[in-house]
Amino acid sequence: ETMSCEACAATLRAAGGCEADAGPSGLAAFQGSLSGRPDVAGCLARKDCRGAFEATCSRVAPRPGDGVAGDDTEDDDDDEVKLRDEVKVRDHGADSCEACAHVFIKSGDCSRLFKAPVVDEMLPEPCRTVGPRCLERISAGCHSSAEAPCRTAREGDACFGNVRWAMERGISQHPEWYPGLSRASSFEQFQMQMFTHGEHNCSAPCPEIPRPCRDAVLEEDCYAQVSWAVKLGISSEPEAYPSGLVKSPSCGAVQAWLHQIHQADCPMPCQ
Repeated sequence: ETMSCEACAATLRAAGGCEADAGPSGLAAFQGSLSGRPDVAGCLARKDCRGAFEATCSRVAPRPGDGVAGDDTEDDDDDEVKLRDEVKVRDHGADSCEACAHVFIKSGDCSRLFKAPVVDEMLPEPCRTVGPRCLERISAGCHSSAEAPCRTAREGDACFGNVRWAMERGISQHPEWYPGLSRASSFEQFQMQMFTHGEHNCSAPCPEIPRPCRDAVLEEDCYAQVSWAVKLGISSEPEAYPSGLVKSPSCGAVQAWLHQIHQADCPMPCQ
């Protein structure tokens, strides 16, 4: 009997999937540790349950204004609040998505989140090591506090596939379909245009939170995807890549492109 998506989401969360998903390596390292857990591995492979899994895990990132258990700081002065937050960061650990959300919300308003040009001046210390899923949840929480709910498309969504096609092929084959956009436009800009036109069941995307650069490392899926593109992908499907990559396919440039199109959770490279 096939397990329901709700049951799969609960199974993944109980096995530590939410914490792994919010970490810097995403689910790649977590997947490699499931050799003795076929039930968890099976749930992880079900793309149709991705939405239920994200919904189950989203509670680890509180929205601005939400309380934290045992936290009553309404009458505390700033120094007391700061000290209490620092203690909670140590308790939760530097890689905790909950600690990141808690400290960010306490240390600055959400409007600053999408305006600061320098990442290290914007993100509190605990947020500099969390993964992209965690930052997306915080972005969604901040965005929904003031505007309509947002959701950046994820792999498995109909919207995601259409955005990727538009970025990889559509913009070069039919640029007239995407006024104001180019190969340099972000994933969120393409998704926003589809949302505005009511296409492909796309929601309004959450504003992207810039994060520190990091070159992919050997055990990550991003590294494997970059290597494949450099060795085979660009030569076999040059039309799916920007012309600059076709002419000079360096690892750093390829990783930057994969980051732009939201492939393999690739961070922006430092090279």
